[in-house]
This record gives sequence, structure tokens and C-alpha cells, in this order.
Amino acid sequence: MDHFCRLGVINHISKSAKTYADEKLKSDKEDQYMEDAAEVLPYRPYHWCQWSVLHAKECIYIWCDYTAIALSSGSNGWFSFIMDGKLSTIYSAGCLDSSGTDTSDSRCEFLEKLQRAKCQVASDKPSQPILSTPGNTIALDKWRLKCRREGELAIDNVEGQQSTVLREDLPGFIFESNKGATHSFNAELTLGAEFAAGWAKRHAKSNQSQSNCNSR
Repeated sequence: MDHFCRLGVINHISKSAKTYADEKLKSDKEDQYMEDAAEVLPYRPYHWCQWSVLHAKECIYIWCDYTAIALSSGSNGWFSFIMDGKLSTIYSAGCLDSSGTDTSDSRCEFLEKLQRAKCQVASDKPSQPILSTPGNTIALDKWRLKCRREGELAIDNVEGQQSTVLREDLPGFIFESNKGATHSFNAELTLGAEFAAGWAKRHAKSNQSQSNCNSR
């Protein structure tokens, strides 16, 4: 051992180990903190605060532990959502229609389509944050996602005057109709274990204040 110390072998090994550890730590930090995505590409995982975002073939899915929203690519402002085990469609004026859509089969179909869309996302893709900075906007088909302020995201349709508002830690959404009325929808039950935590461990933090949404 003394012989190796005199030759500097032990010191060389220690320095190499430290260099490797420093490089690995740097790499881990780079993987953990990501810039906000400027766009939402099909079948890539994204998130805003606790909400997961997925651009599927004919639909944009946005969901959290409690609520799942499906924005049809051909919609003029209406969208479907599932909350507390009930499937509903909401229209621009704020009217709800669940009489013809809320059946066991339709609920299962809604969740199965979302699950199938999730399965088309590569498992090694980390979820990238979006819209951490107020004022930033992303266009998706006829829909526009905009960060109004920290912890608040607005979803608008180019053909309507209504707006759907998501807020950090709100287990639902606020709907601002084209008639100026505000409707609040808050869930009490979770969607189920398969949807809990959205993209789960895929989340990478944003460089924007280390993602204010995720750190609060």
C-alpha cells in the first residue's frame, strides 16, 4: 500500500472517482431540469404543474389525478371531461350535457382511448414542462394554451369566446362561458390508480424558477 501511495496511484484513483462523480451529478441535474417546450408534438409527454398533456391523433388530452379533459381537434369550443366517475360534455355557453354521454360504456371508452394514447408514448421519454412563464402560448389545432400568470393556465378555442382555466392544486377547472358566466368544477374522487400522478416519474423540472408549479 505504501508503495502505491508513493507512486501516486491512490491519489490518481481518488481524483478519477471524484471526476466521474462530478460528471454524473452534472448529467443528472441536466436531465432533471429542462427548458419549457416551445411546442407540443404528437405522442410526446408534457406537463403543466400537476396536469399531464398529450397530443393524440384527433384529440388533446389534459388530465390530473382527479379530472381528464379531451379537446377534440375539430371542436369549436366544446369538450368532454370525466370527473367523479361521470362523463360530460360542456359547450361554449356553459351548458352541460351528460344525459346522452354518461353511460358505463362511454366512460370506459373515454378512459380506454386515453390509456391507449398514453401507451403510444415511448417509455424512455421524460415529460417536458410547458408554459411556466406568464404570457407564453402554445397553439394546438384549434386550441390555444396560455399561461396567464404563475399557477394559472387558460385553454381557449379559436372559434369561440369561452375559456377554460386550470389552476395549480385545483382538482378540476373553471369555465368562463361566452356569455360571461363563470362555472367551477371541482372533483372529489380520483380517476384511479392508472391515472394517478400523470406521467409519474417522467416529470422533469423547468428551469423557470425550477418550475414554480412543482415546487410549491
